[in-house]
Amino acid sequence: MSKKVFVTVGTTLFDALVHAVDDMEFHKLLASQGYTELVIQYGRGAVPKLDKAAGSPLSVEAFSLKPTLKDDFRTAALVISHAGAGSIMEALRAKRPLITVVNSSLMGNHQLETAVAFEKLKCLVLVESPDKLFEAVKEVDLEALEEYPEPDLTGFNACIAGLTGVHPCAADLRGVSRGASPLEGLARGGSPLEGLARGGSPLEGLARG
Repeated sequence: MSKKVFVTVGTTLFDALVHAVDDMEFHKLLASQGYTELVIQYGRGAVPKLDKAAGSPLSVEAFSLKPTLKDDFRTAALVISHAGAGSIMEALRAKRPLITVVNSSLMGNHQLETAVAFEKLKCLVLVESPDKLFEAVKEVDLEALEEYPEPDLTGFNACIAGLTGVHPCAADLRGVSRGASPLEGLARGGSPLEGLARGGSPLEGLARG
């Protein structure tokens, strides 16, 4: 049975992380832990070189960018990601064990602050630099990670109901029949709920005016 590790750097350049996972000893470590497949999304940087033909014990796939990574997250037994908020949230929403590696070369090292905030929730493993990834994977206890909590929108819904007289949960059910968000109808009208309907911030629509 396939057991996949998915590595993603998002749309950024993070060659240090790609090089850390494109390493024969790292491949052997993953194989020793029962993983059989390694998928690397390398963004705009260096193309990984190791594969079965080069002697890797893993089945290796690599690609630069694609319209969505949803299936890659969903089918992964382990995600190793840069510490961008979007990638972190996608992994946690897919309920995948997550090791996140900070790209300190980005402006202001803002990824560290993001990763630390999630680490406090005990829902990911924080690795501060790619050179520490091998030891982190070797020592990690994925069973100790906690599931990312679902947002509690009770207060927000009550606020919207008080302002508009319409409770968000009953606002527009047209999207439900298509498997979309119940708030889809409101979102198309430029509602403050637009971000929420897409799984983003409830205030996203307001932020854009």
